[in-house]
Amino acid sequence: MAQKIKIILLVACLALLNACKDYDAKDCSLAICSEQFISIFMNVVSLTDGGMQQPLALDAFQIIEKSDESIVALNFSADDFLAMQENGRYLVYNDNFVHGRENTQVVLEFIGIVGSEEVVRGEVTVNIDCCHVSTTSSLKLILE
Repeated sequence: MAQKIKIILLVACLALLNACKDYDAKDCSLAICSEQFISIFMNVVSLTDGGMQQPLALDAFQIIEKSDESIVALNFSADDFLAMQENGRYLVYNDNFVHGRENTQVVLEFIGIVGSEEVVRGEVTVNIDCCHVSTTSSLKLILE
């Protein structure tokens, strides 16, 4: 009896492995996405006289997609922007941009502005799979 169970389990495992081998990770029609919503933020800080880092309140910022120099249109409220200024954490990209860009990578340029002067600039590489955005780029800019 135990031998039959082992054989059945072995056949089931082989069938599952065979079914999975034809899966194309680039075919997003087969992807099952989580309900998680990913946002990528850039931390912008300035240095105090003592060398401590403190959040930098930008008056404005722009995100530019380097491939075509287009400005990335981010949607957030005035309250959201106030929170970004208070924390020095600015929205760069999120899962709203996945559709139509699946299985690609985009290079973005973050430009921080105080008054009418550009004070920080940095690049972020964003990986986009079937469901979410991610990055391995450094997400901190320091105004010295």
